[in-house]
Parts: sequence; C-alpha cells; structure tokens
Amino acid sequence: MRLLQQIEQNEYELSRNRRDNRYLKIGLFVMTVAVVALLFGRVARRRKKLPEAKSIRKYAGSTLDVPAKQKLKDKIQEILANGDEIYAADFNLERLAALCNSNPKYVSQVINELYESNFSLLLSRYRIEEARRRIEHSDFSNLTLETIAASVGFKSRATFHAAFKRFMWQTPGEYIKNVKGKCPDS
Repeated sequence: MRLLQQIEQNEYELSRNRRDNRYLKIGLFVMTVAVVALLFGRVARRRKKLPEAKSIRKYAGSTLDVPAKQKLKDKIQEILANGDEIYAADFNLERLAALCNSNPKYVSQVINELYESNFSLLLSRYRIEEARRRIEHSDFSNLTLETIAASVGFKSRATFHAAFKRFMWQTPGEYIKNVKGKCPDS
C-alpha cells in the first residue's frame, strides 16, 4: 500500500513539475519577446532622436533665435528657388551665406535644423529638379545629359547620375525614356 501511495505521489509531483515547466517556458518566451521589443523600441527612438540631439549639441552656443532662423530660411528658399547662381559648379555654402547676408555657420545651422538636410544634399536636390525640368523642356532637347548636368552645376557625370537616382529613384536615361513614353509626339 505504501508503495502505491509513493507511486501516486511521484506521479503527482511529475505532473506538477511538467505543468510548472510549461509555465516557466511560457514565461521565458514572453519575457524574451518583451526584451526584444524593448530593445528595438530603444534603437528606433535613438535613430529618431540622434540627429536632433546632435543638432542641439552642435548649435548649443548659437545666438540665432527662432524668428531669425525662419527669416534666414526664407532667404535661402528664395535664392535656391529663383537664383541661377546655384547652378555654377563652384557655388558653395560661403557664397550662399553671402547672398543671404549672413555667415556660413548660421546658414548651415538653418539648413541642418529646418531643412533636416545638409548644404550639399539640399543644393543637389535643387540642381536635380532643374535638370529634370530641362530634360522635359523642348528648348533643351538637343543637349546631351552631360551638358545638362554641367549646366546645373555638376562637375562629373557620376555625381550627376548618383544624385539623380537618389532624388528621382531612377537613372537619367530611364527618366528620359519615361518622359518620351508620355509625350504624344514621340
């Protein structure tokens, strides 16, 4: 009889251990998922906050206030949108600052903070937009891509192609084929 009770007791403990083991596995799984989610959340937040935090540290000593930043942004916008000087191959941050009657550090700060870009990328964006306009316009149809690239300030074909693909998601050649495909007289 005692042996029978011992067997039943062992079976009960074994059953309880299996159940506890299942709960332990489920608990470990849930904790693992939670830790992974937490880590991915932190990485995503760091990626979002890093440029902003870097910008705050970089310009911590700046005396440029919000209204002055907006006024400078408006000047930058006007020059980039309407000035042909930006298509000169030697156009640079210092020249843009001079046209804005400001200093390069403030112009760079406004571009970084308000455009969330840097000077080079911002300038390339405007140059590619003008190149795209010229590719589409019949007055420029007799020009080669290299000529168009040079006319908007790109010093090399490779730089032009890389910038074009970055902003237009296709090469200039692909873009031309797509534009010609849309024209009724092609």
